[in-house]
Amino acid sequence: MRRIGNLTAILIFLLFAALCGADISFTASVDRTTISEGEQVQLTLTLEGSGISGAPQPELPPMPDWDILGSTSSSSTSISIVGTKMESRVTRNYIYALAPRKTGTLTIPSVKINVGGKLYSTQPIDIEVVKGAPSRQPSGVPGGGRQGGQGKAGEPKLSSEQVAGDKVFISAWASKKKAYLGEKITVEFWLYTRLNVAQLSISKEPKMTGFWVSPEFTAKTLDYQTKVINGIRYSAALLTRYSIYALTAGKKTIEPMELVGVVQLPPRDFFDFWGRTEQVTIRSRPVEIEILPLPEANKPADFTGAVGDFMISASLDKTEIKTNEAFTLRIEVKGSGNFNAIQEPKIELPKSFDKYESHAQEKGNAKVFEIVLMPREKGEFVIPPVSFSFFNPATEKYRTVSTNPIKINVLQGKELPAPPPGIYTGTKEEVQVVGKDIAYIKPNKTRLSGPSSFVWIDIYYFAVIPLEILALGLAFAVKRRRERLITDIAFARSSRAYSKAKSLLVQAKRESEPAKFYSAIYASLFGFIVDKLNLPSCSLLEDIICNLRERNFNEEFLSNLSSFFSRLEFARFAPRADEKVERNKVLKEASEILKILAKGLK
Repeated sequence: MRRIGNLTAILIFLLFAALCGADISFTASVDRTTISEGEQVQLTLTLEGSGISGAPQPELPPMPDWDILGSTSSSSTSISIVGTKMESRVTRNYIYALAPRKTGTLTIPSVKINVGGKLYSTQPIDIEVVKGAPSRQPSGVPGGGRQGGQGKAGEPKLSSEQVAGDKVFISAWASKKKAYLGEKITVEFWLYTRLNVAQLSISKEPKMTGFWVSPEFTAKTLDYQTKVINGIRYSAALLTRYSIYALTAGKKTIEPMELVGVVQLPPRDFFDFWGRTEQVTIRSRPVEIEILPLPEANKPADFTGAVGDFMISASLDKTEIKTNEAFTLRIEVKGSGNFNAIQEPKIELPKSFDKYESHAQEKGNAKVFEIVLMPREKGEFVIPPVSFSFFNPATEKYRTVSTNPIKINVLQGKELPAPPPGIYTGTKEEVQVVGKDIAYIKPNKTRLSGPSSFVWIDIYYFAVIPLEILALGLAFAVKRRRERLITDIAFARSSRAYSKAKSLLVQAKRESEPAKFYSAIYASLFGFIVDKLNLPSCSLLEDIICNLRERNFNEEFLSNLSSFFSRLEFARFAPRADEKVERNKVLKEASEILKILAKGLK
C-alpha cells in the first residue's frame, strides 16, 4: 500500500510539472469589429496547449456596455509523433453572443484565466457600433496574435488607422519607412485569410523601382499560422521576403503585389449547405519609403558606398612562407548591410611582393577577398593595416575600421628555372670594384680563332640580341600592367570585367534554383557594363542605358537590352513551366549580348 501511495504521489507530481511547464496560449477574437445597432458580435475565447485538461472555464469580467445573449463551447485534440515522442495538444473554444447596449466605440475587456497557478489574459477589443448599416472595413497589415497578454517579438504591427476587416487580403510590410541611401530594408508580403483559398498564383510582381532587390525567401507551399488583428483571427502565410537597397535618394514606392485564386465562400442560408466558390484578385497596398542621401560632411576618402555596420580582419593561409611560392592574403568584411557595395580594400604591399588576381565571394554575413601574393626576396616584411570605411545608419556617422598589421618572415625558397641561352641575369654580388677605371685586356695571340669562326659568332650574336630586347620589353610591359592594376581602379575594373562576366555566366549554368540562375545572369551583364564604364555598382539601369547611348550603341540594341533586364527581374520571381528550355534560351541570349557589349566597350 505504501508503495502504491508513493507511485501515486510521483504521478501527481509529474502531472503538475507537465501542467505548469506546458506551452499554453489564451486569445480572444471576434467575427467583426464594426456592427450596426441591434446586431450581435461573436466573441471567441481560445485556450490552447498540451496541459489544459484540468483548466477551468474562463469567467467574463463585468461588461456594462454589453448584454450576454448566450454561450457555447467546443473542444478538439491533435496528436503528433516526433521521433519516439508522442505529443497531444488540446484546443478549447468558448463562444459568446454579445449585443451592444449603445452606439459608439465599445470595449470588450480583457478576460483572465488561471491554469496551473499561472495567470493568462487576453487583449481588450474595441468594437465600433454605428446606427444603420455598418460601414465596410479596410484591409489591414500583418500583426501579431496575443498570447498571455504579450505579442511575439519581431512581428509586423498594425498601424492605428488601419483595421483588418476583409476576409482575404495581401499585406505589404517594410522594416523601415525612412532609410538612408544603400541601407538594408526588409520587405515582406503576407497572405491573410479567413476563408479556404486554392489555386493561388502571382499575376503581378511588386515593382521596386529605384532599389537593388535581393530575394531572400519565396514560399513553395503556404505555411499558415494563426494571427489576431484587432480582435479578428486570421490564417496568415508569408509569401515572399526581399532585402532591398535604395540606389537614389528621394521618395520611393513599393508597388502592389497581385494574386489570383479561388476562395470558398460560407453558406448564405440553411439550404446553401456547401457554400460556393469564387475567383478573386487580391492586391496589396503600395508602401511609401523615404530615402535620405548620405551626408557629405566627414566622408572618408576611401568610402565606396558601403552602408551598414561592419568589422574587418586579415589573415594568411600559411604560417611558413618562402620566396617564389604563392600564398593567399584573406581579407574578411563581416557584419550587416549592403555587401554588393563593398569593393576590395586598397592594400599596400612590400615592393618585392607580386600581386595576382583576387577573388571575392559572399559567405553568410561576410564578404571575403582572397588575394594571391608571391614574395621574390627573403627577409622580414610587414603588410600595413588595411582600412575600410562605411556609413552606419544607426549612429548616422561614417566609421573607418582597420586590420592589424601582419608580420611576415619570408624564408629562402627554390630558385626559379635558369633563363634561356643568351639572356644574362646577373646579380648585385657579381659586380665588384677593382680599384681602377679601366682594366686593359692583354690578348693571347696564340688563342685567337680564324676568320671562319667569327662568321658564326656574328650570326649568333645578331640572332640573340632581338630576342633579348623583346624579352626585356615584355617584362617591362608586364610590370607596368601590374603596377597600373594596383594603382588605377578604373583600369583594373575594365581589365577584369570580361573574365568576371564570363565566370558568372558559367556559374549561372550550374545553378539549379531559378532565382539564383537569373540573378547570376543579371549580375554578369550589369557588372560588366558598370566595370567597363567605371560606374558605381549601385547605378540605375536608366543611367547605364544613357552612358551606352553616348558610346554610340544603336537604339534597337539598347531597347532589347533594357527589355532583357526586365525579363530577368520578372523571371526571378515567376519561373515558367518550360523552365529548362527558357534557361537555355536566356543563357544563349546573354552570351550574345555580352559579345556585343565587349566589342563596343573596348
